[in-house]
Amino acid sequence: MAEMSNLQALLGIMNNCMEIVGIAGGGGMLLSSFIPFASGLKGYSSKIAMIALVMIVLGLAVPGVIGWITASAHDANTVDLGLYISLFVSGMVALIMVCASVGAYFLPTIIAQRENKKNKIAISICNCMAFVPLVWLVSFIWACIPEKVAPVFPTE
Repeated sequence: MAEMSNLQALLGIMNNCMEIVGIAGGGGMLLSSFIPFASGLKGYSSKIAMIALVMIVLGLAVPGVIGWITASAHDANTVDLGLYISLFVSGMVALIMVCASVGAYFLPTIIAQRENKKNKIAISICNCMAFVPLVWLVSFIWACIPEKVAPVFPTE
C-alpha cells in the first residue's frame, strides 16, 4: 500500500508541474506571440499563439482528467490500474509540454536561421548563453526586428 501512496504523491507532483508549466509557460508564450506580429512576422505569431494555447489548455485540463481517472478507479476498486493509466497519461502530456517548452526556448534561433538574419550567429549565442527570461526576450525581439535593406540606386 505504501507503493500506491508514493505513486499518488508522484501523480500529484506531476499534476502541479503541468499546471505551472501550462499556465506560466503558455501564458508567457501567448504574450510573446505579439512581438512577431508587431514586427511583421505574422506567420510566426499565429504558430506561437497556437502552441501557447495548447499548453494552457493542457495545463488546465489534464490535471482534472487525471484526478477524474484516479477517482473513478478508486470507486471501482481498481486503484492500481487507474494510477498506472493516470501516470502514463500525465507522463505523455508532460513530455509534450517539455518538447514545446524547449522548442519555444530556441525560437529566437529558429527565427533568425529561417529569416536568414545577418546576425543569426550572435542571436543564437545570446539565446543559448543563459537560461534567463530577460536574455531570451532580448534575443527574441532581436530575431523579430526586420533588417533594413540597403537602398539600391539605379545605375545609368
